[in-house]
Amino acid sequence: MYSPFNKELGSVGADDLAALTNVSEGWFVEYKEQLPSPPAIAKSVSAFANHRGGWLMIGVRESKDGSRRAAAFPGVDADAVHGLTDRIRDAVRSHTDPTPHFDIRAIVGPSSDGSLALSKAIIIVRVGIGANPPYIHSSGRIYRRVADCSDPVAETDRAVLDLLVERGRQSQRRLKSFLKSEPILSKGESESSFLRIYFIQDLLGDRDDRVNLSFQEFAELVGSPTSSAVGIVFDNVFTMSEGFVARHVADNDPQHRLLTWEFYANGTSAFTVPLRVGDPTKNPRSRFKYAADFVARLGTLRVERVVDASQFLVSLAALYGMHLSAIQKAGIAGPVFGKTRLMNTWRRIPFFDSEAFLKHVTKYAIPVCQEASAFAPPGTTPGSFLTLDLDEAPNPEERDRFLPLFGGVAPLFASTMEALGVPSEVLLASAKELYSAAERSVPITYRPRQD
Repeated sequence: MYSPFNKELGSVGADDLAALTNVSEGWFVEYKEQLPSPPAIAKSVSAFANHRGGWLMIGVRESKDGSRRAAAFPGVDADAVHGLTDRIRDAVRSHTDPTPHFDIRAIVGPSSDGSLALSKAIIIVRVGIGANPPYIHSSGRIYRRVADCSDPVAETDRAVLDLLVERGRQSQRRLKSFLKSEPILSKGESESSFLRIYFIQDLLGDRDDRVNLSFQEFAELVGSPTSSAVGIVFDNVFTMSEGFVARHVADNDPQHRLLTWEFYANGTSAFTVPLRVGDPTKNPRSRFKYAADFVARLGTLRVERVVDASQFLVSLAALYGMHLSAIQKAGIAGPVFGKTRLMNTWRRIPFFDSEAFLKHVTKYAIPVCQEASAFAPPGTTPGSFLTLDLDEAPNPEERDRFLPLFGGVAPLFASTMEALGVPSEVLLASAKELYSAAERSVPITYRPRQD
């Protein structure tokens, strides 16, 4: 995407503003000396999103010689920046449907040449190429940028509108294709069950995020035993065409589809987690409390089809924490959207080590999964993803750092369990029981404080 500064927004400083004196308003740039009205803000942002993206500069005075270049930087009061950025976000959210993605950065003075004063700031709104057009203004119009016009114009050409609609459809098709792609399994693994976990910031590809990590930095992150509260270490790390791959091999056969993390150049994570299947009473690592009672209720059901759901709750939380650490280190902002996909789960039987789960199967009998593959939540559209809580990875030094991660992925875990046949209210009734069940499944390094 075009940048008048020839650098990413996050790297722009006060001294870079001088470049705008050679940049005219037009297709990609718009100058405003004061913050416009909410409908006018949405008009500018939606027009950029409908076209090829662009930059809205607030606090910049345009030249009077007809060149439409930046002439001065009176700015806005630096103390008012927080409130002004909130007003921009509210304006776009209230007056545009759907809401396009945009980033805001305040450049606070002073600049070395004195053009921006100490107490002043320039607010820059960077709008990406909208991936879900057309973006419709609250007036009912669809705006776009036109050459050297200072204001957007309403689009009336049906052919152009059809192209905008098709662009949105293409973005959704790309997302669906990504989610539907399956890891290649060997013949011996064709009956194994897996959980695919997706953590994505840029659902439609309109943010232009790029991972700012070297291979060595990524390898050190995934290879550290302190990166995960359950000691997950990815000891096999290599590159792919679009990013990095990390695998947990240890003493396993490296030719199998093991615990795998695909970290893409736009900050998307796709994890493949082999599900533990078999008799939960014979798991040497666990300290299950209700496993024996559960197995006793199986009757004619085959115990070798039982899936340990407590284990993949731990996996969800731990891998979410590692994803947060990676995007934080890569300089990519949230929010994070999550989805899972169950693979080869036909006739699998879920087990979760909690009293509420045992009471549920005692009353309603044991569920047997009827789907070989299922997304949770269902669907492949952007709206089908869950927005996950927690903006950044907990500090590794915090003793109870794992608890926020559980809270962040609990709704995603509940949705996954519903696909396996267990109502979400059975699992989410008690946060304490949820955590205790996970802790008994896989020993957690950092235990919560006892009140």
